[in-house]
Amino acid sequence: MPGVMNFDLAANWKPLHEALQQHVRIPLLRDCSDIWKNTNPIQIGEKFTRKGQISINDSRETALWYTLAYSCMHFSALHDLMRTDEFKEVISSHDNDRLSILHVDFGCGPGTSAWAIMKEIPDMSNIETIGHDHNPHMTDLAKLMVSTIAESASKNIIFDFLSDWRRFHRRVMKGARNQDLFLVTVNSLFGQQSSISSELNAIIDVIKRLRAKSQNAPILVFGTHPSWSIRKVNNSWEKIAEEIGATTIYNQELQGIFSASPIRYTQDIRDSWYPWDDPKPQLAHILMLPPTGGNR
Repeated sequence: MPGVMNFDLAANWKPLHEALQQHVRIPLLRDCSDIWKNTNPIQIGEKFTRKGQISINDSRETALWYTLAYSCMHFSALHDLMRTDEFKEVISSHDNDRLSILHVDFGCGPGTSAWAIMKEIPDMSNIETIGHDHNPHMTDLAKLMVSTIAESASKNIIFDFLSDWRRFHRRVMKGARNQDLFLVTVNSLFGQQSSISSELNAIIDVIKRLRAKSQNAPILVFGTHPSWSIRKVNNSWEKIAEEIGATTIYNQELQGIFSASPIRYTQDIRDSWYPWDDPKPQLAHILMLPPTGGNR
């Protein structure tokens, strides 16, 4: 069974540990035991994680395997990005300790970006996360994972994860008023092998509508991505920056943001907390659209 990355942040953050155990590892042990017994671990990884991509029709088991194999490394990279001076400067520029934040999460998967934000955003903040993933098993899992984590959080957290794009769009627009800050995450989507042109245009449209709804709140767009498609990823971020009039305040291509590759498996299903192979570089970006329309 693929292990969970053995880095201090995930291993020592009890809410995430409990969520992974309750909603991912235990269901896999309970429901996929026959698959495990009759299949080589490497083949399981290849079958259920599809090299980091989840299609709209993939099964619940696929969503569970993907979460176990990939989400902690994504969480680690996001954690590193949110600890950069650039990110912390934007957050700390607000005098209000009780920030009202709307987090819009494109390609939310099992809510990994929400985990990182719940961990890193200052206490007493009011956070509303609205996520979208085209696979409904992923959005169902995200609700379970984030609800478990939110139970022990000191922040006021509201969340919803949707697979229907129209409902997601309406939900985002409903939550867009009276916010101090917008956080928009786009993780891994730009690094996948499929065409992203339609998704990219939809993301840009939502960000523009957020600006129209609340011109007094800054918008921070950020994400981490695999490094094997640097040109495609950078072109996507450049298009976002140009279309919404954002300033690039962080663009780290080959160093500083790392995650591990999910290629080590263990046949000991009693222990899923297992070390991973060497960290791999991630692309990391932060775009800033200040209040009153940015630089246009």
